[in-house]
Amino acid sequence: MRFNERQMIIVSHQKADFEDRLNYKKVIIGLGNSQNKGFKELWFKLIYNLLFYFKFNEFGQIDLTQPTGMIVLENSVVQYEDDSETPFAFSIVFQGDQKKHLFSARSEDTVQKWMVALKNASYEQLKMELRLLEETISEKKKSLERRLNYEQNMHAVGNEEHMGNGGTQTVDNLIHF
Repeated sequence: MRFNERQMIIVSHQKADFEDRLNYKKVIIGLGNSQNKGFKELWFKLIYNLLFYFKFNEFGQIDLTQPTGMIVLENSVVQYEDDSETPFAFSIVFQGDQKKHLFSARSEDTVQKWMVALKNASYEQLKMELRLLEETISEKKKSLERRLNYEQNMHAVGNEEHMGNGGTQTVDNLIHF
């Protein structure tokens, strides 16, 4: 994927959906731990489906001028790492990739918050939620239509004039979005 660096810097300065300090390292799957570098403490900002990370300066402050890197969270799996060597750990793995992005937080609560935020950030997750909402709306409309048809059939012809539109109500007239 190609990105315009200037635009990504602008996006990285937006309000984060979630942000916190994490320890991070990239692990090549299949290599022993001795072949992989150690953890580096970074500041992470989740904005939409983009996970930006920033270095700390020599005074321990976050250098937000430019992100050190960015991870696009599509086609990824977020999983809890039950490894005794690394406490409070979770990872992101991408389909068909030999790398694992390993994170270590300061508490179990922070791990859980990050995992929920990262899982919900995916475009695919949002598409699935949209589909579920559309199905729910469709089912509610059908249910309301059945109820309206039943009520209209139960009313005598003389009562139809009280509806204000000649006795015909549609679901779309009743639902206001």
